[in-house]
Amino acid sequence: MRHVRRLLLIAALLYTFGFELESVHGTPPTTHVFTGSVSSGPSPSGPSSQTYPIAVEADDLLNVTLDYGGTIGCGITLLEIEIDGTTYPIPYAGFLFSGTTHYTAQATATGNLLIIVRIGCAHSPTPSGNTMNYTLTVGINIATPPPNNPFATEEEAGLWRVATMPVVIYTPTFAAVHDGNLFIEIWALNENAIWQPALYITKAELTALPEFPSENVLIARVDTISVYKLTTGEYQVNVGPLGDGKVHVVIFEGIPPAHTYRYTFYATP
Repeated sequence: MRHVRRLLLIAALLYTFGFELESVHGTPPTTHVFTGSVSSGPSPSGPSSQTYPIAVEADDLLNVTLDYGGTIGCGITLLEIEIDGTTYPIPYAGFLFSGTTHYTAQATATGNLLIIVRIGCAHSPTPSGNTMNYTLTVGINIATPPPNNPFATEEEAGLWRVATMPVVIYTPTFAAVHDGNLFIEIWALNENAIWQPALYITKAELTALPEFPSENVLIARVDTISVYKLTTGEYQVNVGPLGDGKVHVVIFEGIPPAHTYRYTFYATP
């Protein structure tokens, strides 16, 4: 019965707020756009990088989008972005690559928050290296929500909204986990554009998984939705490929998540 009540509550929230729940409620965002290029030759001396200091105040929320494309001439390549000291790999495949990745970070102190884009080449059989052209868009919001924060209703029901993409991903809140709840719940739109539960991973299924699997483990798959436990101990949700060829990826650490990041890429035909 409790699960049924939660489903009804989620349905009401999705109907009432739609995708707006993902937006940050506060002042209008301040947006910075940087267009650049980094190149790295076949020498293993180290990667090339470009650093962008972003002026922030404590508790500011950064929404970072990286549009990138380039060429690879090395046998082993490094593509990554570092945001406030945390490094994330930028996905690529083949000698010509392109994509869009999305990240979020919350400033813990007032000052300059550093974003670094890197490209590297460990070795190459020919004197060719790597070049990445990119546009880096950084939106800054004040993260403090107003008193009528619509997230509050979900949190009171023990639901932590991990991400809103083509689907909505939930885990229990810290309080709900403390009470013994553990799950991953995903909602999606059906063919009639009506929200409905698409996938539910139980506590028993999650606790049966190793903390750090020796290889990435597929936990569940329904239609275009796949959920994995990664060797890093993180969880990954893939949605796609969709009709436009895109695959949306969300990776989160812990339940509820201590950190979440996402990216989007086009599936190879």
